[in-house]
Amino acid sequence: MSVKRWFRRPDDPGAAWAEEILAPLRRRQADVDVAPAVMRRIAGGAIAPAPAALSGAWPQVAWAAALLGGFAALALLIATAGVMIAGGDEGARAAIALTGVAARITLRGFDHMAGILSVFAGALLAFVKGAWTMVDALSPLVRGGALAGALAGLVSIGISIIVVSRARRTAPLAHRPGFPTNNGGLS
Repeated sequence: MSVKRWFRRPDDPGAAWAEEILAPLRRRQADVDVAPAVMRRIAGGAIAPAPAALSGAWPQVAWAAALLGGFAALALLIATAGVMIAGGDEGARAAIALTGVAARITLRGFDHMAGILSVFAGALLAFVKGAWTMVDALSPLVRGGALAGALAGLVSIGISIIVVSRARRTAPLAHRPGFPTNNGGLS
């Protein structure tokens, strides 16, 4: 009994019926490239970019004016602070005292940071010295392992040479010597 007959039901109309039923579906075509239409719809709904506030050379002039205005404000601030300090204003004396305290605190902080960094550098140096001592102590073992690996590789190469040379002597000829092979070379 064949496999097809075993799996087919007795009332199965067969492959011709399936071809007849599926024929209209095979004749249908569909346009599935919808990307251009979607992109046109998105572009149609996009907001137009705003026009430039200033055109021509005016943006460079605006930047130059803003820079000059900033320098003028800084000069006014420095002149005002100088007049206040020279006049002995109480607010100026307090500002100078606060600036001095802040400078001393900042310098002390840098001093503490330098101390912490020197401690970390000493600890790092101790770890590096210990690691170097370990590398120095383990180097004979590493050299021995490298020698064993090199010898194992040499033995492997020797075994491969023996196997390949014996296989070439006992392999059957695919072509007669001196005649072209299928790929165009000589055997």
